[in-house]
Amino acid sequence: ADVAVAFDAPIRSWVAARTGPTVDLFLYDIRENTDLRKSGLETTRTNGRGQIRVPPRRFDLCYLVSVLSTEIEDEQQVLWRLLLTLLKHPILPTELLPDSLRKDDLPIPAKLELPDGAPKPLEIWSALEMPPRPAIGLVVTVPADLEFGVEAPLVLTRSARYRRTEDPAGLEDRRHHIGGVVKGRGDRPLAGATVSVSGSSATATTNADGVYTLWGLPDGAVTIHVAHDKLSKTVTFALPSESYQVVME
Repeated sequence: ADVAVAFDAPIRSWVAARTGPTVDLFLYDIRENTDLRKSGLETTRTNGRGQIRVPPRRFDLCYLVSVLSTEIEDEQQVLWRLLLTLLKHPILPTELLPDSLRKDDLPIPAKLELPDGAPKPLEIWSALEMPPRPAIGLVVTVPADLEFGVEAPLVLTRSARYRRTEDPAGLEDRRHHIGGVVKGRGDRPLAGATVSVSGSSATATTNADGVYTLWGLPDGAVTIHVAHDKLSKTVTFALPSESYQVVME
């Protein structure tokens, strides 16, 4: 309870001004963790809309963690307890994180291993013109949200038009690929439901989110049969339609 926590550079004048035991986490290096970089775009779906965004970049924050005290025994005991605590939490507890680090639902690892090429504690003490003292090298990997994305309605129907090349003025054949969702009571998505089309061989099974996809449906109206456990339902949709949702009662 008598140990303070600081994030200052442990230079000589600052250290001399300490009046009690202090744990100091000095941030001395920031570098991108390219091993965790995602090159593609992320797509999420909520409330009938889709969002395409650039995924967060991940950065390694390198800290020199030291304990400052007038008593060397106190200094080493606090440093040892600190080391054990960090070892118990290789992932920082979510309840201790600020909201800005919770929104991406990414783990925040804290490891006691400096990246290749990072300065060693002895080199940092020398650069600060301080006598060397025991310290811990800590790397915390945090996401940086670029906050760049595009939101648009979900595409539920994709249509393809076909015409014979030798008869460009002839009749056109149109086929539709559709995507929908099957839900049960309480707006709960139903996984493993079988979806079939009357008069067609097109079938699908809903995934964990209750989503199904049907391919190559002809133009006009389509009748869909949905079966899940002992429940079944038949629904007719016009193609294209604004929604292909089926609710099982």
